[in-house]
Amino acid sequence: MERSYLIGVDLGTTNGKALLCDSSGEVVHVASRRMPLRQTPDGRAEYDPRGLWAVALDVLRETAGAIPPGGVLRGIAVTSVGEAGVPCSEGGDPLYPVIAWFDARSAPQAAALEARLGGDLLYRITGLPSQPIHTVHKLAWLRDHEPELFRRMRRWCFVADYVVWRLSGAWVTDPSLASRSRAFDIRGRRWSQPVLEAAGIPVEVLPPVAPAGSVAGPLRPEVARELGVTAEVVVAVGGHDHICASLAGGVTEPGDILDSLGTAEALLAATAAPPPPEVTAPAGFAVGCHVVPGRYYLLGGIVMGGGAIEWVAQLTRTPVEELMDGAARVPPGADGVCFLPHLRGSLSPVVDPASRGALLGLRDVHTPAHVARAVLEGLAWEARLNVDALERIIGRAGVLRVTGGGVRVPLWLAIKAAAFARPLEVLATAECAALGAAMLAGVGAGVFGSVADAMRAAVRIGARVEPDPELSASMASRLTVHARLYPAVAPIHRSLSGREPRLGPP
Repeated sequence: MERSYLIGVDLGTTNGKALLCDSSGEVVHVASRRMPLRQTPDGRAEYDPRGLWAVALDVLRETAGAIPPGGVLRGIAVTSVGEAGVPCSEGGDPLYPVIAWFDARSAPQAAALEARLGGDLLYRITGLPSQPIHTVHKLAWLRDHEPELFRRMRRWCFVADYVVWRLSGAWVTDPSLASRSRAFDIRGRRWSQPVLEAAGIPVEVLPPVAPAGSVAGPLRPEVARELGVTAEVVVAVGGHDHICASLAGGVTEPGDILDSLGTAEALLAATAAPPPPEVTAPAGFAVGCHVVPGRYYLLGGIVMGGGAIEWVAQLTRTPVEELMDGAARVPPGADGVCFLPHLRGSLSPVVDPASRGALLGLRDVHTPAHVARAVLEGLAWEARLNVDALERIIGRAGVLRVTGGGVRVPLWLAIKAAAFARPLEVLATAECAALGAAMLAGVGAGVFGSVADAMRAAVRIGARVEPDPELSASMASRLTVHARLYPAVAPIHRSLSGREPRLGPP
């Protein structure tokens, strides 16, 4: 009998990946390429849409070539970062580079929209705190700075949707990606006409919204030939990367939390319904629609998670592996060094985009290993504050699962488990976003009867990290110290003047 295979494509900040798995959810092959990111002289960040498609096609070609003899590819789905997208002509030709999701050039447009509608109403409708990076502000920036292009634009495609368009000719998005636009009514699950009118964006340029896992269309014949597969392959609707990762991680019951350790650290909790805005807004959590039917999510995190570790490695000109070896020999508490991981501001549970990172307690006897240990501990405590806030809002503590490239740093996991004082379930694959997309492809192709069936096939716990009692005891007093860092240094940071440093990708 023929064996069915599925591919999930994940287009992230730094890398584009494709994952091949079989119908039991077993991962067979992963392909990865660097994303075509370019920094402009004024500190902005963009992706070349054609280069983006080339990355997607390249990883698809590699994974399709890894299908074992006798196997048949049944479905493809795509997941990506949110916010960013491709303005296209009626025929789908890109008209402008992809403004990177973290590019904040549209801050004036965000301020203008808030002046018209008010931040409270925008949050109540869209579930998104005030940030300049969201899609509706990028579209308004194009309207203000590229008016001729804006007049020619007929379609806006989120990054994942652009690849779906190139694969199938279907123009469609899902509620989880739409939830990152700040123009989507998360309770009504439709584009918000009041928000779009206030922003001056015609609803016609935004894609139709269909459930994740629904059929977008068949694979274009020319793409099928390029990949060496049949044109019967189904292209399914995917979703936002963190939300697809939570599907593959089985984080779908209220109170369950996924800690995604990438360049940025995302902390996501599932919930049955959007909590009251007056509860979630002060803590800075975004609220959106899950890829699982009938579920919502709360999303917060640390803008520079694994990126902070890379930052220390670059700053000290020490390889990460060497830094981690040294940090493991530094005692808990890093001999008095503390780290506030606000290198790109604070998202949650403290809302302060202008906050800065801080290293305190330094003496001339401290080494790069001390700084590295302090960074790991500071990240762990910041994550603990987020988890505590999420569980207070939802009113229930569920499983705590971990995924992402950071799971390859055992010391970080040990410190996190000690800081949380609870076990961490490490998911078997670090590529949960791509695996979640592959599971949605299986739903669209009929390999799975439902999203719930797909999730049951996907979830695999690779390891369980128990908190070390001695380490937990020695670290316990540091949570209070960490919680006091931000209030202590915030007045100093607010007093700093002058041009902000240019920001590259997180």
